[in-house]
Amino acid sequence: MHNKQEPEPNHQDETNHLNLQHPLKSGHLKKDLRRFSTEFIGTFFLTFVHAGLTLIIRASMVEITFGEQAIATGLTLVALIYSLGQISGAHFNPAVTIAFWLRGVFLFKRVPIYILSQLAGAFAAVGFLIAIFGRTDDPVPNI
Repeated sequence: MHNKQEPEPNHQDETNHLNLQHPLKSGHLKKDLRRFSTEFIGTFFLTFVHAGLTLIIRASMVEITFGEQAIATGLTLVALIYSLGQISGAHFNPAVTIAFWLRGVFLFKRVPIYILSQLAGAFAAVGFLIAIFGRTDDPVPNI
């Protein structure tokens, strides 16, 4: 057997050995930020369309059936899934994120940030709708 003597590692060798990279250089943080911002944007638009439709119905006194509301929300969801699904998986709902995690097809380490992104998107949409329509006295919509 041949006994090789290894040189003492310097700081740079140790960093490479441990595979420690700057998060921005590794690309993981950048991909995660794209995922989280996509969940924010998708949830924003889904909430904006669904809740906004209810406010428009109330403000205009136009009769729109539940089926028509469901079709509008469903078509919005389809458009969001096709346009943003490749980036984040297009959950756009904390219940979907949790269901994917429970099924074992989604990493737990992303669950809290996905949910925070989704909640932030929903609250931003509601804030935007309040800025457009103002506050109402009746918190429960007549559907």
